[in-house]
Amino acid sequence: MIPIEQPESVPSLVDCSIGLGGYRERMTDSVSDAPTAIIESLGRHGIGAVHSTSATWEEYWTFLQLARENGGPSISGGGAALTDESPASHRLRWVTSLDDIKRAVATSRTEGFGWVTVQSSSTDFISAVAAESQRNGVRMALRGPGHCAKHLSPGDVFLGFIHLLSTSAFDHPVDALLEWATEEATEHAIAVARELGENGVGVTTELVSHRRAVFIREGLKTPFLETLEPILPHTRHIREMNRPGGYLAGKHELKRATGLSEPNRLTSKRAQISWGKVLEACEATHRELTLLPGTRSPQITTVPGYSLKEELSLLAHLGCPLDYVLDAATTRARTFFDIPDDSSHRLSAETNESEDPTTYLLSLRRKVV
Repeated sequence: MIPIEQPESVPSLVDCSIGLGGYRERMTDSVSDAPTAIIESLGRHGIGAVHSTSATWEEYWTFLQLARENGGPSISGGGAALTDESPASHRLRWVTSLDDIKRAVATSRTEGFGWVTVQSSSTDFISAVAAESQRNGVRMALRGPGHCAKHLSPGDVFLGFIHLLSTSAFDHPVDALLEWATEEATEHAIAVARELGENGVGVTTELVSHRRAVFIREGLKTPFLETLEPILPHTRHIREMNRPGGYLAGKHELKRATGLSEPNRLTSKRAQISWGKVLEACEATHRELTLLPGTRSPQITTVPGYSLKEELSLLAHLGCPLDYVLDAATTRARTFFDIPDDSSHRLSAETNESEDPTTYLLSLRRKVV
């Protein structure tokens, strides 16, 4: 194995795609429980800044205030994502007219976000939001089909590398992955990625969260799962699946509570093949576009903070050099999102003796300098 040069310390990390809240199981639960747990988890794993792609106003302002009071991360972005379809989440704002678009973009500018997130499959809707955003000096993040990325401008961001081939903004994770089944599809995705790179559009990774949403069982042994329960209470069903004799009961309850279930054996085999093509395309294009490590946490078995280190480890595993991976999650991310440098905190690895970059990345912890 070729020796890997591992820095003694690195700047705090940036998660380029994250949520700011969870959900309450009971109305008597505090609205601050989830954001407090997220902030603690991010700090534990050395995250100094985040870019929010979708959050309610309650989540955003609660998170912002708690972060200020407790030395939490800097925040880029914020507010609900705009959609022209019936919203599947309270983190989506249903927009039905051009006046709605104007008000939404104006709100983003007034609140100082500088960003608006769009989740849509409609070329006309995305084009209309893009035009209004450009008129107001607001940047756009798109969670939608790859063919709609042509409406993004330099400095905008496309959310989720896997969705370069998606046909809908609301594709099931399995369906989105299966779009990569052929060599022709992979070549098309590589071409789209390179075009976005040439146009100065960033692309978030979100690889680990997508894989865990398809192959749920792989996330059962994720470290720090217990820290997800104050954020996503249904995580207890995952922990139940880990207990002797509790797998089937936990699996049933998880599906009942969230709708999540693993694909059948044939579909799983096809999805594994498609996954290999995703990694092939990511490795082939990472030098040609602004690849922004993001986790979309908190999600099922993706722990805020730790999941970013898993994301970076995956990038290193597929062939991205360690210096590239670290730069992507620090200097490049802060520059892209206009986040000030954080000189007060740096990270060091618990071990830098291993030649395996994943061991180094997963062991990064914050130290005060």
